[in-house]
Amino acid sequence: MQAIAEVLEQYPLGVVEECVDVRTGIARKLEFLTVRALVEHLEARMDLHKTLAAWRPRPEVRALPPPPALPPEHRATMVERFRALLAGMRRAPDPITSLIRAHRRQAEQQLAADRAKALADMERA
Repeated sequence: MQAIAEVLEQYPLGVVEECVDVRTGIARKLEFLTVRALVEHLEARMDLHKTLAAWRPRPEVRALPPPPALPPEHRATMVERFRALLAGMRRAPDPITSLIRAHRRQAEQQLAADRAKALADMERA
């Protein structure tokens, strides 16, 4: 037992926890645990972790094409068209506000009808 503890002390805690986990560790792989088998297992796991730690994705670098050169007349017409679009959007009625107002009118009409019916029912009683 002392030898196993000394071997496990030489490795990082994460690798040791992975090794001694009964669900996924060395106990699921070996019928009889020897110090040699334990060291081999730990070394294999350390190699895997070192490889994973050293891996760095290499981003693909692509140069963007330069934007097309547009004449100043085109820019001026685009600015005017954009201003006209914004002005049209400001003048257009907001559909959400229109729906809210229609719902409020309907709710007020329903409330008035309910009140009238309740008063009529109270007068008959």
